[in-house]
Amino acid sequence: MNASPGGMDLLLEPAPPWNATADSGNEIRRATLESFGLDPCRPVVVVGHQPLFWHSGILAKFLAADALAQQCNGQLVHLVLDGHRGEFGCVRWPRTAEDGTISGVDWVYRHVEPDVPMGLHMACAPRDVPEESAAMLHSIRDALRTASDQTDAAWQHAAALNSLMDFAVGPRTTVMASDLAASPVGAELLDRMCNDADAGRAHYNSAAATRPHAGVAALESGELPLWTADEQARLHTARVDDPDGARRFPKALLLTAMARTGLADVFVHGTGGAGYDGMMEAWLGGWLDRCCCPMVVASASLHLPLGTREGWESIRRKRIAQVRRQRHDPSLLLGGGLSQDKTAMLEQIDAMPAKSSARREAYLTMHEQLSSHPAAGDGALTKAERNRLDRSVLAAASRTWPFPLFAKSEIESLRDAVHAGMR
Repeated sequence: MNASPGGMDLLLEPAPPWNATADSGNEIRRATLESFGLDPCRPVVVVGHQPLFWHSGILAKFLAADALAQQCNGQLVHLVLDGHRGEFGCVRWPRTAEDGTISGVDWVYRHVEPDVPMGLHMACAPRDVPEESAAMLHSIRDALRTASDQTDAAWQHAAALNSLMDFAVGPRTTVMASDLAASPVGAELLDRMCNDADAGRAHYNSAAATRPHAGVAALESGELPLWTADEQARLHTARVDDPDGARRFPKALLLTAMARTGLADVFVHGTGGAGYDGMMEAWLGGWLDRCCCPMVVASASLHLPLGTREGWESIRRKRIAQVRRQRHDPSLLLGGGLSQDKTAMLEQIDAMPAKSSARREAYLTMHEQLSSHPAAGDGALTKAERNRLDRSVLAAASRTWPFPLFAKSEIESLRDAVHAGMR
């Protein structure tokens, strides 16, 4: 982890400078690039992700990929995982309560069938943003509205993301993962998988078994490393005997295999993708003796101006101390020292003989009077208040807020830090 200008954490591995050189002698790659309108004679830098509203760590991949493309007169490709499934129809944002505490809440902007991939959801206009969100969500809403005429939700979100990062990232070509599977490199790999099924599956399963914690499922007999959509748009693992024309979405290892052998000259990963890509290299290397283009890793941490973890923890500690003090001296408001009431009671107790029954009785009477004070019930930090303070700590420390929630100047600072780190 490299400390970058402005105090943000920036990760670039291996240490730059990076290099990208066009593999102009690969005919399948040439045909694949030409199918997407790319120049086979210029380097191609690829960065991909699910078409969600990413945090700054994902945006850093695009910033680094763009910097590399500029340095080598290359072409930037935004690879979209249109087979992504899940609750993509909401954006989490930080809401400030009346007492100043912060919590993460969801703006739900569309209905989602979580078992249906984004590429099979229709594009639609988003619902309006909550009034209290101020301007934080407006840019996302406007980008989704502008892109609501796209063919499906994956294209809509990709177009919205592209427009939101246009000011910080240079021109790029957007490629859907399902289209890459249907391209020359995808067709060639799938043809090999069908004609050499046993060997391809054996090497695939062996590579997946080397990293069981990555959660890559083994292939059964007749299965392919893709998802196929059924008539209800649900996905199941593709099979060799699936009907022609079925919509298919590549699984992780096949997607990076296609990208790193037939599309990219350099592939930019985040910290997550880099963890499983070694499995793909082992699969293709053992099965086809095929080399992949280089991969690099880029990530960063950026925090919204919501205070710091340390600051909120300090507030929490002070509030606990305050209510404990108030419980033992409830007529005290926010001033220093003891209240006049408690001072008088303590002076009366101190005037009595030590260890006398009268002194003990006066002590017990003082606490009875304190507990009966109208403000005594305020001398406890409620569970709800504790939870609000704890949520504020988490909100301030989070690095996963969507990048469009940040000020343009903060994203520009991140871009400048990435570009400086790339030199």
